[in-house]
Amino acid sequence: MGMRKVLRDFSKLTAMAFGCDPSSVAAMKYFDKSGIKIPGDISVTGFGFVEELNLFRRLTTIDQHPLDMGNHSADCLVDIIENKAVFHHHDTVPVDLI
Repeated sequence: MGMRKVLRDFSKLTAMAFGCDPSSVAAMKYFDKSGIKIPGDISVTGFGFVEELNLFRRLTTIDQHPLDMGNHSADCLVDIIENKAVFHHHDTVPVDLI
């Protein structure tokens, strides 16, 4: 669905959250070209904390710390292999709102 259609179909839209930072930045560029003020008219958030994308404009995003997640996953896997823990379906790891 194109940004123009989204704005037309949801005329009272005040915020958009994206699953990745590059999509957020693309939307912000579209809003800038269309005269839509961020955050005055609409707020935009991303996910992934791609630092380089903050060169265009400051972006509210989530840093999920992939290295920490990988280390945590590896530790859990080793614990399961060594019978120190049982497999569980999900776990929560800290993230930061930037």
